[in-house]
Amino acid sequence: MSQLLISSETLTRIPSSRVVARLPAQARWSEKGKEVVVEGSTENVGTVSAMVFLRPLPPVGSIILLQLTDGSRASVEVKAEVIRVERDPALPLAALSIISNQKQWQQAVWERARAAAAKPISTRDDDVVM
Repeated sequence: MSQLLISSETLTRIPSSRVVARLPAQARWSEKGKEVVVEGSTENVGTVSAMVFLRPLPPVGSIILLQLTDGSRASVEVKAEVIRVERDPALPLAALSIISNQKQWQQAVWERARAAAAKPISTRDDDVVM
């Protein structure tokens, strides 16, 4: 799995208690007696929630195991309930409510993402269009 990278360049502020954060993720769930394992990424994270890009999408109401990995620390693994899905073929998203390891989620994911989003985003000289 990819490393969890949080920087001010990959985060922006959005209203409420969520921040846009692109974090690599892996989701596991059981569907029709078979285990489904999908690699994806977060679209945004909140204090006890996340919007995650996944293909295929898990069924609404299902419980999934969501894992985010940080290259310098142990993985953050939580159980989450799928509360909504957006079936946009270009960007299928699952809205998740974190139901286990909330304290670990808040410390390892939410606080770091929020702090990174609060930093000013710098622009490089080569980003300027003349």
